[in-house]
Amino acid sequence: MEEALVNAVYHRGYEGPPEPIKVYLYPDRMEIISYPGPVAGLQLEHFLGGRNIPAVPARNRRIGEFLKELRLAEGRGTGIPKIRRKMRENGSPEARFLFDEERTYFQSILPVHPRYEVLHALREAGSLWAIGEKRQAIDHLRRARERQPGSGALTTQLIEYAFAVDDSELANATMADFQRRAERSEIAQPFLAMARLLLDRNRSNPTFALGGCGRG
Repeated sequence: MEEALVNAVYHRGYEGPPEPIKVYLYPDRMEIISYPGPVAGLQLEHFLGGRNIPAVPARNRRIGEFLKELRLAEGRGTGIPKIRRKMRENGSPEARFLFDEERTYFQSILPVHPRYEVLHALREAGSLWAIGEKRQAIDHLRRARERQPGSGALTTQLIEYAFAVDDSELANATMADFQRRAERSEIAQPFLAMARLLLDRNRSNPTFALGGCGRG
């Protein structure tokens, strides 16, 4: 995050109408946008993973020197590779960098760690459920599962909420979808939750077989 913000300050334009650097926070990503886009000589393919950033004239040499004195920048084109390396070491999805053909903007997209996205979705859904917005809480979890269908934590909470509103169809469909996923986390949680909920209600479910619990 620090490297992406420093890059935005270092490489933005300071001539013409002022346009502030913009930072947007979303549940699944952080976006940093500066204006205008990169200097001539840089193409979109240079910002793909594994590519080297060509040496091009700096747009703001004096600002770069100031940032180097603060030990916030090196001025050797290491910013983008460092961002990629740190995201990879953290287990986060790969960072993305975009700009248009006219080079009017430069956008850095830093996806959140998958585990944080799960925790955020659970927290938001819990808040909605607590104030009585039960269907909204369920819809929030369903959208989160669309992005991370193999999350056992999201699957478990969605199943529990489905049982709470007597939506056995949703519970069964969610469980079946989780079973089909090749990549899954917290594998035991959904199966244990489904078994507990069925036992608590003292009824069987003819459309779902717990025999699949041993898979994975």
